[in-house]
Amino acid sequence: MSTARFTQAISNRSVYAAKNSSIQVPIECRIRDRTLALKALLDSGATECFLNINKVYELDLPKKKLDRPKEVKNVDGTLNISGSITHETFLRVRLNGKEKTLRFYLANIGNEEAILGYPFLESLDPKVDWKTATIEGTLKISLPRKKRN
Repeated sequence: MSTARFTQAISNRSVYAAKNSSIQVPIECRIRDRTLALKALLDSGATECFLNINKVYELDLPKKKLDRPKEVKNVDGTLNISGSITHETFLRVRLNGKEKTLRFYLANIGNEEAILGYPFLESLDPKVDWKTATIEGTLKISLPRKKRN
């Protein structure tokens, strides 16, 4: 869109200018004897959940190698410069009385600590306040419970 058309669209009130461009969700992360505060980008366009590989090392999280690497594409369809995803981890996610163990792919996601994609939105169905760019309740993550034999 040209600058002139963009200016015209704004003057005609046909473009919505959001107060917030993204929703950053605070997370209470409890791993073993440590509690840390993280932030995650809430992203309904992300088909999976992601955790920054640097946080995995910082938190000493268990990681599992994928059988086959996953190709990562940017929003514009180009391949991500960081390459394929080769590992995953599973975390227990709790919000407002709901609990689910979710897969997080481990990747270099830039400045984001985590991305909460569609699996998070579908399984925990958070109440989003779009005006304040917040979700209702306190989001908590931890290692999954060990299965009993």
